[in-house]
Formats: sequence, C-alpha cells, structure tokens
Amino acid sequence: MSLLDLRIRDAGPHDAAALTRIYLVSRRTFLDYAPLRHTDAEIHDWIAHVLIPGGGTRVVERGGRAVGFYAIDFRDGCGWLDQFYLLPDDVGQGMGTMMLASALSELVFPVRLWCFRANSRARRFYERHGFIALQFSDGSLNEEGVPDILYGIEERRRILLTLGQ
Repeated sequence: MSLLDLRIRDAGPHDAAALTRIYLVSRRTFLDYAPLRHTDAEIHDWIAHVLIPGGGTRVVERGGRAVGFYAIDFRDGCGWLDQFYLLPDDVGQGMGTMMLASALSELVFPVRLWCFRANSRARRFYERHGFIALQFSDGSLNEEGVPDILYGIEERRRILLTLGQ
C-alpha cells in the first residue's frame, strides 16, 4: 500500500472508538514516561464528547482503516496543532509528513504546538519541518507533569513530500 492510499477527512461521532484506540496505543508505545491521568473510558468520552464535536479533528485512513488523527484549533492569535497521533506500525513511512502538510494547509500562521521534551523522535520530526523551540516548561502546566517544549513556525513553508509505492 502506498501513501497515495491515504485519505484525510473530518472526524465524526462514529470515529470515537478508532481515535481512542490510536491515541492509547500511540501514547503507550511512544510516551510511556508520560502517565495517562485518565482511564480508557474517560479518554473515549473526551474524544467522543469534546474533541470531535469541537471541530478541527481529522482522521487519517489508509486502505479504509483509521491509522492516525490530528486536531487543529485557532486561539491566542495562532493556529494550534493540539493532537497528532499515528499508529506505531505506520510511523516512519511518510504518513506523518503528509498529516503535517495537511494540518499546516488548514492553519492560520503562526502555528504552535506542545511536545514533551523526552519525545526525541517527535522533536526531530517537527524541527526537520521548520518548527523551532520557543519555550521550555517544567511540566507544571500539563496534566502529566512532564517537561515539555512549545514549538512554533512563523510562516507557511512548503513541506516536500516523498510519495512511496
């Protein structure tokens, strides 16, 4: 299956279970140092009743199966990338770059996002795509209590996509 098989669409109520699964599997695989402060059921309720109805949540499908999602917002004069998750088996295949390009095409600039400091893979990804560290936090402002970084990109930049087979 190639990246040409990717489809990005608005999330709807029927996507809550799939997005919850993606969120939990991704968090438990890549962010095991950042404890989840809510039960699986509470996370599902948040996705179903807050995240999706709030708008700006996009589902990434490959071959008709949800493999990732992101959520965007506008506040404080900036576009925000608030959620960005991909199933572990689908990481490293160019899908994240396509997801980011899609999100940036919708967002108002400047764009901001928070990333855990210990998430070196995500940090390299965002920095490779032009984001710069704007602020370092001790984690006192996030519910996990884990040090993080505020990243920003000030202007629309072209993200080069390498489409796989």
